[in-house]
Amino acid sequence: MKQNQQNQAGRITHYLLLIIVFACILCAQNALALVVSPANLATYPIKSEEVSAELPPEVDNAIRFQLSTETGITPEELKVIAANQQTWPDGCLGLAQPDEFCTQMLITGWRVVMSDGEQTWIYRTDSQGNTIRLESSQ
Repeated sequence: MKQNQQNQAGRITHYLLLIIVFACILCAQNALALVVSPANLATYPIKSEEVSAELPPEVDNAIRFQLSTETGITPEELKVIAANQQTWPDGCLGLAQPDEFCTQMLITGWRVVMSDGEQTWIYRTDSQGNTIRLESSQ
């Protein structure tokens, strides 16, 4: 009878361990499902100012120079369609390339829409125009 009680206690312990293991597996799967990819978060600005301040000339000139160099369009042919102050999530202005390391700090800057009348480019910059990234072109 004593051995029967020991076998029963062993089975109960065994079942409890199985239940705990399965519970841990289920919790881990749910936790993984809740993880948000930093790469997906990085594409959006942290803070966007609705009121557009005036684009600093150094930022305007830096974007015109880069776009002119890349396309051959003269800077005079380019017009600023919109410019909004933004706070970007990292040093890559939220536009990190695969396997690119970006400083992990908030960057105040600009989102600037430029056009030559036929095509439109959207750029992201830091506040001084030292870092410039092409967001998209249409």
